[in-house]
Amino acid sequence: MRSILSPFTSHVSDKHKEKYETNSMFDLLKPILDPLFKFTIQNISVKFEQLAVKKDFNKYFKDSLKTTNKIIANVLYNARINEYKFNKEIQKYFENNNLLPNPLNIIESIENVYTELKNNKIPFIELYKYITDLLKNYEFILTKNSQKLNKEIRAKWDYWGKPLYDAPIRRRIFDTNFFYNYCEIFGGRKGELRQLESFVNEGSGIFFIEGISGMGKTALLANFVKYKPRIIYHFFSQSQVPESINFSLLGESIIEQIHFLEFGWLPQTVNFSREQLIKNIYEARYNLEKPIILVFDGLDELENIEQMKGIITPELPNNMKVIISARVAGEDGYEKDYYLNKIGLQRRNIRFHLYLERMGEMQIKDLFQTVSTKTNTIINNSKYFDIIAEKSEGDPFYLQFLIVDILDDNFDVMNLNKIPRGMQNYLLTEFRTLRKRVRGEDAINIIAVLSHNTDPIPEQNICELLKFKNYEFDDLIEPIRRYIIKRADGYTIIHPRLKKYFKEEIMNII
Repeated sequence: MRSILSPFTSHVSDKHKEKYETNSMFDLLKPILDPLFKFTIQNISVKFEQLAVKKDFNKYFKDSLKTTNKIIANVLYNARINEYKFNKEIQKYFENNNLLPNPLNIIESIENVYTELKNNKIPFIELYKYITDLLKNYEFILTKNSQKLNKEIRAKWDYWGKPLYDAPIRRRIFDTNFFYNYCEIFGGRKGELRQLESFVNEGSGIFFIEGISGMGKTALLANFVKYKPRIIYHFFSQSQVPESINFSLLGESIIEQIHFLEFGWLPQTVNFSREQLIKNIYEARYNLEKPIILVFDGLDELENIEQMKGIITPELPNNMKVIISARVAGEDGYEKDYYLNKIGLQRRNIRFHLYLERMGEMQIKDLFQTVSTKTNTIINNSKYFDIIAEKSEGDPFYLQFLIVDILDDNFDVMNLNKIPRGMQNYLLTEFRTLRKRVRGEDAINIIAVLSHNTDPIPEQNICELLKFKNYEFDDLIEPIRRYIIKRADGYTIIHPRLKKYFKEEIMNII
């Protein structure tokens, strides 16, 4: 038996086990693999028992060959956290390090067992044990190489940010690295979260979240969907994605997620026409046994917002709910319902409307109490609380910066009264101080270049434009890292409100 299984089990040698035994389950791929393996193993076990009763071994092995191949294909397919680029990185990593069993070896191994079975050389129970062990060992190989995979992949893709809590196929977002930045510092929105919970549990139709830039719309939705497995979440940030989002990509993504949630398999949606995609989305909606929620965050960030027409309709099936968010259209110089009208909706189609405003005193206190012991201690001092509430003006965006400063000991708590009033004055103070530092002007010039460009700019291009040496770049951006973010295709300003400040006000003043 040992010789028959050697093409597969050689990949989990004692040397490998010893090397990775102490590693914890990596948070990068485990969320992707768990649902897949549980679903596959469960279904294989059930089918095996059914076929065992009929002694239909031939049919079983044909099915098992197909299933095993599908497992491998689906694992790699579902691992595309950063679209196909990341998928290729994972596949390349496993292949280069001999960590991924060769599919041909697995299938050859199964065929060998089948031959032995037909010749009555292997008891039936051994076959069952082999199939089960094969799947478990396959999972072992993927899950016991955690540290190495986590470090090497994340080092190369350092812009990507924290791993997803759930499988990307279930919560497909167009910008994963930005998403979890919004989950780190959050609080003060319990009332708003309750409204969303109530809508998901009892409401129907469309829920529209509106607010000016920086009021926390994305933070609210990111935290709301974090542990909700039946929510399909899309975060749009045009400044954070290299290519415009098109209807085909969006439609296919929605269909994939709905089908995977409901049936555990992925439909073939490639090269569908617009009409076919809409038809399939609606068919999927009506076929769902349980309600599902579509969340579209940041409609205002879509340059080609008309692509959303047909995906959200005024009349939704009973088992479909939609949550959308956008900046106040007037902030961008448009009429009141501009973003709704662009996707084919009107104000009367909205069942629930939430206007996100600045935080009141109780919300500020809740935010500080939630974040850490350090911020909780500060906010419980009535003197400090009054200063923070006054200086921040309840601006969630500014409060985020103040909290980071407190956590990083960037200023003396005893001198909180010296905090600038309002976000603009805070940034002015920061950049005037930066200007006095060695090569501070160069750092400011990097901010100026990024704030005047819509798309991310590669490091090499920035260095060539501003006449920097490549080896200087990391040191130059050190004092401005909190304002920028790195993507695969370059650097950009981390938030549209910051970009607007830098472009229209800060650079002109300093």
